Amino acid sequence: MAIGAVCSGALADRFGRKTIFAITMAIYSIATALCAFAPDLKWLLIFRFIVGLGLGGQLPVAVTLVSEYIPAHVRGRFIVLLESFWGLGWLVAALISYFIIP
Repeated sequence: MAIGAVCSGALADRFGRKTIFAITMAIYSIATALCAFAPDLKWLLIFRFIVGLGLGGQLPVAVTLVSEYIPAHVRGRFIVLLESFWGLGWLVAALISYFIIP
């Protein structure tokens, strides 16, 4: 994640935040889907590393996009909502997996 976060800032400045956001989201999504089809632990770890690159790149760009497009008087609330929903998503995913996994 740290590698993705460090690289995405410079790339977003050069190629545009929306473009890099879309690319990092695609990397994250595709690599996450590939994790489900990993034939062994080696491939799972490779795909998870790629997931980390995508997610690490996506997080700082998302906060920057919210900061740029939301009016200053409500910007703090929206950034808190953005960050809070990550935790909520992880909680919901854990609850769903609890009921799915035998």
